[in-house]
Amino acid sequence: MDPNQNPMPNVPTAGMQAKRPVDLLKRNKLLKIIIIVLLVLILIMLGISIWFGYRAFINQKDLDSKYQAGVSDGRSIQKSEDRALAKKETENPYRTYKAPNAYGGFEVSFPKNWSLTIDSTTTDPIIAYAHPDDVDIKSDKFALRFILENAQFAVTKIKFDKQTKEAKRNFTAAATKVSGIDAVRYTGILESKTNDPKETKKIGTVVIVPVRDKTLIFQTDSNENYLNYFNEILSRVKIFP
Repeated sequence: MDPNQNPMPNVPTAGMQAKRPVDLLKRNKLLKIIIIVLLVLILIMLGISIWFGYRAFINQKDLDSKYQAGVSDGRSIQKSEDRALAKKETENPYRTYKAPNAYGGFEVSFPKNWSLTIDSTTTDPIIAYAHPDDVDIKSDKFALRFILENAQFAVTKIKFDKQTKEAKRNFTAAATKVSGIDAVRYTGILESKTNDPKETKKIGTVVIVPVRDKTLIFQTDSNENYLNYFNEILSRVKIFP
């Protein structure tokens, strides 16, 4: 061959020309299969998502329904409790005085139809009078007095113990409890501001109870008229030492 002559170009044979369309068809078919598989997977994932979303919606709806039912039941129970409490308060023949905690918290319940007056002119933390009629502080006889005396229990006890030694007073002392606290109960003729002989001979009762660094004194000026009330009131007293 003459080296100066140009080489003959490679001309595809008939076999090579037939092979290329076959390879292209295979690639197209494989691509279609892949696309179909991907579409199927997408549809499956979409279906799963929709199913889980639906289940979550149903569960949330069920929870909301139960919550609303619980709220409704709770409101019904609360209304029932409120009605029961209101009925109890209406039927309760007593009302309650609550002393400030700073004074040695205590509660005294007395008949609802009694009047109550707090004396604010005294140096003692609390002096209160309760009586079936209107309370007149200038009066000398009350169904109930309760006094938070600014003195230690031992000092107050000495004051009342002295009265037990006065024969004309017929004053006696006995141990008792008030709100679970050891106390002393005195019975006899109490001191009176009036000169009326009938009033000065009336027997009353005094109960003294320690409350922190002070003394709580309960007194009825007439056992004849109010002792039963007095005893009931004492049984209801609550002291928070």
